Amino acid sequence: FENMLKDNYISCKAESFFTLERFVSQMILEIPAPTPDSCVFYRFHSPFQTLTVSYPSPFELPILDFPISTLFTCLDIKNVIKLMMAVFFDRKVVLLSRHKQHISHVALAILTLMHPFEYCHPCIPNLPTKLIEMVESPSPFFVGLNITSAKPIKEIEELLIFELDRNKIVESSHTPPVLP
Repeated sequence: FENMLKDNYISCKAESFFTLERFVSQMILEIPAPTPDSCVFYRFHSPFQTLTVSYPSPFELPILDFPISTLFTCLDIKNVIKLMMAVFFDRKVVLLSRHKQHISHVALAILTLMHPFEYCHPCIPNLPTKLIEMVESPSPFFVGLNITSAKPIKEIEELLIFELDRNKIVESSHTPPVLP
């Protein structure tokens, strides 16, 4: 794909009426989205190259549009495993950070790494402060909160709180162990 863009960039510089932006936008508009069980082949006219667009196989991770590295910069491996186990075992999980972007990236990374499984409980990476009483719900959930609005939730039972800024896990009272 990179070579194809370089070739088209060179040809766009030679022809003043055809810009690279026009080529990319036309490519996006013309190439149909593939279905999960098919591939789309698109042949370009100038360098006669073929681009294949397809879904990842069921054995590959889904396509990501965010950095998964944020998960491993906020938490060490031990805490990443505990977070994965808590989500897999349908626990009440709260992610805390000062940075909303970190909360979103960590939550989406965990859900992506669960592939091919899907999380079937409420997942709200950035829970608004107005809805903070949702953490008192008896059912499992996976939410993220700004650390400034998390003061009253530390007393709630069976709650696992992952502080992303400090790489720390806070277990509330009567919290069963994460790993069996």
